[in-house]
Amino acid sequence: MRRPLCLCAVSALLATSLALAPTRAAFASDEASPAGAASTAPATPAPSATPDGDVTVKPSTPLGSVKVTLRGDRRLRLEHEELVSADSTATRFAVVCTAPCDVVVPSAFGYRLNGEGLRPSGKFTLDVGTHVIDADLGSKTSWSMAPWFVIGGLALAAGGGVMAWKGTNDASSSSTATVEGDTTLRDVGYVVLGVGVVIALAGTIVLAANGNSVEIDGKAIASRKSGSGFALTPNGFVF
Repeated sequence: MRRPLCLCAVSALLATSLALAPTRAAFASDEASPAGAASTAPATPAPSATPDGDVTVKPSTPLGSVKVTLRGDRRLRLEHEELVSADSTATRFAVVCTAPCDVVVPSAFGYRLNGEGLRPSGKFTLDVGTHVIDADLGSKTSWSMAPWFVIGGLALAAGGGVMAWKGTNDASSSSTATVEGDTTLRDVGYVVLGVGVVIALAGTIVLAANGNSVEIDGKAIASRKSGSGFALTPNGFVF
């Protein structure tokens, strides 16, 4: 009677083991899946070592360049001297921009200001950085005519002075009959002398009024301080 009970118990255990086998395999695959998923997942890029606050801001002006703001007469031009060709030593002035303008140019020597009917300034250098140029150039026509006024006025004044001296000298040494004529010559001489002086002074004023005035960042490189129109700049005399 006991043997049949043992056989039944063994059979029950085997049946239970066979029934639980698929469940154990499923548990085993679930436990192994995290490791497998980790090995096949794409690698996450490492965070940047540089924080957002340390990102370098690119400058608005390229390295070795100048940001220029030109203000003044609308005829005013910023020009730069350049070679006519690579195999030539001859130079010419190329227009960079016309006032008012904002432009970025290379840092170099050989810049000047010019314009239609205006007197060109002397050449100057633009250093790296940001600069504001204010300029007031004189009239080319007036400047070319003024010296003739000065020369003509001085010559006229000299002639009038001679006439006045001669009339005065003759009147003091002549007879009564000729005194009236000598006095007239003297008076005319004084008038001519005065007119000559006025013309010479007018020419000098025109020269002074048509001197070039150029300021870079509020610092004058060519001004009208001289009554003759000449101005001493870091690059020499400017007329």
